[in-house]
Amino acid sequence: MAIFFLNSKQIYKVARVRFIVREDADSVIVAANGETNSVIEVWELVENAYPVNSVFKKSVSLGVGPPAGDPGLKTITWRLQNSYAYEAKVLSVTTSKLCVSF
Repeated sequence: MAIFFLNSKQIYKVARVRFIVREDADSVIVAANGETNSVIEVWELVENAYPVNSVFKKSVSLGVGPPAGDPGLKTITWRLQNSYAYEAKVLSVTTSKLCVSF
């Protein structure tokens, strides 16, 4: 069971993790319980492009490095979409059968 800290006073333990749409694994709901309250978060998997340094772009003329017009290095990371504080502990998490769009 994972433990994380939202602030120095409260410790939260992950209680439930659920994909929003079962067939699509790019969005999850994470529910974490504290001593008297809980936090529900929605995370989304996103692709980010980072620019490549101009030193490496010059090497394209030599046939080495990224091609011209390349947006840069692409990585996939989890991004927090929403966070909800709740005054009671979370016992279970369920999602609808319909696709939820943000």
